[in-house]
Amino acid sequence: MDEAAIADPEGALLNFIGELGELEWRKYQRRAVVKLIGGENQIEDRSDLPPFVSFRFKDENESTIQRLWAAVANFEGNTRWGLFGHEREGLAGVNWTICPEVAGTARDIAKSHGRPVGDYIAEVQPTLAELAYEDLAGLESALRVEFGR
Repeated sequence: MDEAAIADPEGALLNFIGELGELEWRKYQRRAVVKLIGGENQIEDRSDLPPFVSFRFKDENESTIQRLWAAVANFEGNTRWGLFGHEREGLAGVNWTICPEVAGTARDIAKSHGRPVGDYIAEVQPTLAELAYEDLAGLESALRVEFGR
């Protein structure tokens, strides 16, 4: 995947992860999304949804994953953070997500309520997203220290 750096501040953490190894796939939560509605561009505010970055390395290195996991778990911010892996069904590779720990563990509860996890978290913990967005720069800095970058 030869993609340009993400300009949004929410994507800076994902840009750094891309420095650790070539990414085959990446995704992140934006605070605001431009949508074409009725022929006009409109901004949809998503700042109530907790931030996340998801990625899959082209060639995964177990040592890198372990160091990421430890650095994310040891980060002290406004909220606890986690690194969660999801094995792809019928395909090679693991999709990894760094997000507030509660968002990673609430996935099954949200599903049982028929809701996306971000929407569910925004309802039951409305201040989480704001606090987590405040953590993003510090989390990136902690990872840079761990990897000497």
